[in-house]
Amino acid sequence: MKIKLPFLGCFLSGMSNLIVIILFLALGPAPCALGQAPQKFSYQAVIRDAGNVLQSNKSVGMRVTILQGSPTGTIVYQETYSPNPQTNLNGLVTVAIGTGVPVTGTFSSINWASGPYYIKTETDPAGGTNYTITGTSQLLSVPYALMANNIGSNVPYMSVAGNTATMDSALFVVRNTTGQIVFAVYNEGVRIYVDN
Repeated sequence: MKIKLPFLGCFLSGMSNLIVIILFLALGPAPCALGQAPQKFSYQAVIRDAGNVLQSNKSVGMRVTILQGSPTGTIVYQETYSPNPQTNLNGLVTVAIGTGVPVTGTFSSINWASGPYYIKTETDPAGGTNYTITGTSQLLSVPYALMANNIGSNVPYMSVAGNTATMDSALFVVRNTTGQIVFAVYNEGVRIYVDN
């Protein structure tokens, strides 16, 4: 028995209707589940004031800048935070860079392939905008996963080409150890053969 699923472009052979429905429900949404890189990354720092005193449980003012080319390079993105980030008992502050209030540029438009990139952080332990603590360091590999989000449209996809007038001439087949076709690709669709 062959069951044709025209909305999937395939035939199923030797399966009961119930199993076909379960298979469709399990696999149907799969092509729609496309992953995307989140447009942010985490940053953590321990905050101390000019006297090297740990700043525990305090609201601190922060400005984060992404620089291109060198530690003093071109500003491609800059953000501040509102409300101010809060340190914990150990003086640790955590922010998600890319989720602040943009001052310059847009985070999603950074071309991560055009690096190197540097992150400059400026902090005001008093919670304002008098940034007395600054530091700059090169971004290494973690944010470059964001670059993978941009190359998806440039990667060639596998395509099957050929001329078949009917579903009798397969362009590509997979056979089991006994030589029977278990999966076949046609211009008109796909056939999957399953034993009872």
